[in-house]
Amino acid sequence: MDSVIDCAIRIAPDKPYVTFDEREPNNLKDTLKKTVEVASKYDDVFSVRQALYENVLQWAAIDPQEVFALTFGIFQASKGDTKMAMIGGANIGRDADTISNLNGALCGTLNGVDSIPKEWVDKLERAIGGQDFVRTAGKMTELIISKTLAMEKQAQQLKILAE
Repeated sequence: MDSVIDCAIRIAPDKPYVTFDEREPNNLKDTLKKTVEVASKYDDVFSVRQALYENVLQWAAIDPQEVFALTFGIFQASKGDTKMAMIGGANIGRDADTISNLNGALCGTLNGVDSIPKEWVDKLERAIGGQDFVRTAGKMTELIISKTLAMEKQAQQLKILAE
């Protein structure tokens, strides 16, 4: 989890945002640093909410900088636990569906698909159109694996040429 957060902070732009309001910090890198610092003082996704609201809410309810801040605040407070991160994101308010989705993506990538509660997957599969969703997700996963293997092969070939 720490390496994911460190990577996000490292690659986040530090260029000031042009916005409708005066904000501090006014760039994504410093916002993420501040958010993680605030959230690291909390052990669960429910107790961190007030501190995140006091420290990282922005002018508009759907603000990309705020979405990333709240996403990483919940991710930090959840300690990378997929179920808690998704529940925390869904209950944070503001752009909660996006924040929960991003936490699911972060934690699912970090912990694997088996970290998603089985009962959630079962309900999705039973839902109308659920089987189509599961088939599409499977095909997307196969495509990503195929593309990743192809890129790894190309990287190896480039490495050989460079030697």
